[in-house]
Formats: sequence, structure tokens, C-alpha cells
Amino acid sequence: MSFQEFESKARLFVVGALDDDEEQEFVKARRRFGDRAEHLLADCHGLAAVFALTLRPLPARPEVKEQLFSLIRATLHDH
Repeated sequence: MSFQEFESKARLFVVGALDDDEEQEFVKARRRFGDRAEHLLADCHGLAAVFALTLRPLPARPEVKEQLFSLIRATLHDH
């Protein structure tokens, strides 16, 4: 894997989007690229954190809320 390929996959690695085989290959390349890889991954983690902070939570759909509350009520009645 070239460093350019590593850069492309780093973003996917950070969000857990690599399959098992890709992740194994990525981890091997990470060791091979050493500090350069670690700096890139630190940047990717930072960007992922900033991105997560920009997301606005959506209100739960009424049917989802009702389903959740029904499950909670059922659990409480069982105990």
C-alpha cells in the first residue's frame, strides 16, 4: 500500500468503515509508515471530532419514541 492509499483509507479507518481484510492491511501499513502515519491519523481523529460537533441531533420520530417507551414499560412490568 502506498502512502497515498494509506491517506485515503485513514479517513475510513477512523470512522470504522474498513472491512477486516482492509483493516489488517491498514494496520500493517501503519506500522510501516511509522510517525508519518501516526501524525496523519491524529489529524483524521481531530477532523472527525470537529465534524461530530457540527452535527445537530434530530428529534426522535414520535413512533420511535412510543416504541421505546413501550419497551421500557414492558420491562418495568416484568420486574
